[in-house]
Amino acid sequence: MSVFKAVIKSIEENDSKKLHKLLQRKSTLNLQDLNEALLFAASNGKEACIIELLDVQVDPNSTDLNNKTALQLLLEKSFSPSAKCVRYLIRAGCNAPSVLQLALHISSRRGFSACVQTLLDNSAPIDWPDEVGNTPLICAAKEGRTAIVDILLDAGCDANAVNNEGQTALHVASKRGHISTVRALLDLASPDVLDVRCETPFLLAAKYSHAAIVEELLASGVDLQVQDKRMKRTPIMWACVADDLATIQILLSSNVNLESRDVDWKTALLLSAEYGNGTSTNLLLPVTDISAVDVRNEGVLHKASKNKYFKLQPYFTKLVKRTEVDVKAEGGRSPLMFASFYCQIGKIESLIVEGANPNLTDRYGANSLMYSVLSGGYRVEDVVKMLIRANSNLDIRSNVRGLAKALNLKMNLPLRTLTIGELALLREEYYVIQLLLTSGANVWKISTDDLIHYNPNLGNGLKYIKLVEWFKRKAPELKVLCRKVVLQSLKNTTMIRELPVSEQTKRFLKYQELDSVVSLEEKESGKQNYIVQKRSSPRVSINKPLYASSIMKLSKNKHSRPVSMLEFRSPTAKPQAPLRSWSTSAVPSKMSNQSSKLAANYVSPYSKEVLMKSKNNLSPTTKSVKFNLQVQEAGERERRFTTGFGKYLTKTIFNLTKAVGHGKK
Repeated sequence: MSVFKAVIKSIEENDSKKLHKLLQRKSTLNLQDLNEALLFAASNGKEACIIELLDVQVDPNSTDLNNKTALQLLLEKSFSPSAKCVRYLIRAGCNAPSVLQLALHISSRRGFSACVQTLLDNSAPIDWPDEVGNTPLICAAKEGRTAIVDILLDAGCDANAVNNEGQTALHVASKRGHISTVRALLDLASPDVLDVRCETPFLLAAKYSHAAIVEELLASGVDLQVQDKRMKRTPIMWACVADDLATIQILLSSNVNLESRDVDWKTALLLSAEYGNGTSTNLLLPVTDISAVDVRNEGVLHKASKNKYFKLQPYFTKLVKRTEVDVKAEGGRSPLMFASFYCQIGKIESLIVEGANPNLTDRYGANSLMYSVLSGGYRVEDVVKMLIRANSNLDIRSNVRGLAKALNLKMNLPLRTLTIGELALLREEYYVIQLLLTSGANVWKISTDDLIHYNPNLGNGLKYIKLVEWFKRKAPELKVLCRKVVLQSLKNTTMIRELPVSEQTKRFLKYQELDSVVSLEEKESGKQNYIVQKRSSPRVSINKPLYASSIMKLSKNKHSRPVSMLEFRSPTAKPQAPLRSWSTSAVPSKMSNQSSKLAANYVSPYSKEVLMKSKNNLSPTTKSVKFNLQVQEAGERERRFTTGFGKYLTKTIFNLTKAVGHGKK
């Protein structure tokens, strides 16, 4: 083992005697090795080894890769460095002003009182700021080191020195809640100094819920109405935001002004209700103006109604009894509309009991029931039941598109006005539709002509509507709706044509009415009878053009990608993802007669174009072709749609046909 490794091992073991013997052979160690050993001992807090190394005249100002000296490493890494070792390093030559300044900051922050006193005795700079402007006093006050604060103040440091944010030691102590440090600083520090955010120590103490410090600073005569720079809020406002009852009671006993306004023209009561603080709201109700409104004309009842966390129902009931329940805010919105939009069951009940009108409308013509259906939130069915029992208008029309934009909802909605039933159908709230129809809503005002363009999955939930009488009356429109759903599906996938459709469904939804998918030009020029031949080759071999619908079902082949269907996009559809190509190396399985007929009768223009190009590339010797179909990668939702929607739609159409048939009987 080399001498240097033995030195390091002895330092790890904190064996100063062994280290002393090794250092006797100094000729085998160079100065760099000794400096590294000193830094290693300092970073591990081995004070006895540090003293032994300093006796052999190493460089005490040598630094590590982070440009830190042995004194800094000792104060940073050690749990309780002794003043003796610090004094030894300083006397050995580690006494540059910059080194002593950093050492004083570290000692003040970590609470090493003896080291701080030693550094001050050796002329360490007492008010030298660090990279963020903190002096040793600010560092000590930030961590609540009251003993070090007393030492620094006795040494004559500046109690009102500020950092880069304009904060003094009293600011940081008040913000952190160090009451003993605040008391030590109040004799010399000014309590009304403003930082860059125009915040005083008193404002910070109220903002961060330190009631004891608020009471201590009040005794020194601070300004009660100080406002911050950004929000223009006073200490009582910040106490209401934090729901700090102790601070609020202390400030109320000091006759603070409760009618001050912030940048949004909110009072302390409005802020308390907006943040859902029931206890502080109840405390302020008897002593402040409850009719105050903010810049959006919203009062205390509006704030409490739309807050999801106003859980103290007795306080809300008391608030409802003291205020007007039908007052309108910006846009004509009432408290009941806000409560309905956020599905607040208890608040809705309290408002209705106190006489709130559920048929009030806003500037877009929407009532509270329209707000609840538009939100589609949790327990929307219970909200609809309550509003229906309160005799809400079920057939009202409103500009839902404008309302959604005003509420910052990103929804694809028609430009025309919608009824509540149409909005529920568009939002797929089928249980709400049942509630509306059983409560007497006019079904003839529900038009489904254009809704399919805004929600392609509109037909998915029709099977949940169990009202046979409604089926009887709306049978013609239901047929039109189902045909539109099928047409929309056929424009995106050819899989629907492969479904085994029952005769009853055929009578209900005739395939002749769906021929608009294939152009008349294709019907006249295209040949309908094409033969798919099964060869021994693993590839698909044909002697005539093969359409996509003819190879929907493919058998699995161990050399090929398992394919259950091929998806074909519309020729006008824009690709949304990178394209991928593969070879269809599989043999088509035997198809049913019905599927073959459907495949022959319905040909998508895109698949015909692809396969006609493949025909021109046939090899004259083998008469086989390798299809390189560029198929767009579909997302999970599109795959679900193409694989499951066809069967689901057929079942839905069958159920509708059955229901309409029963109705006719």
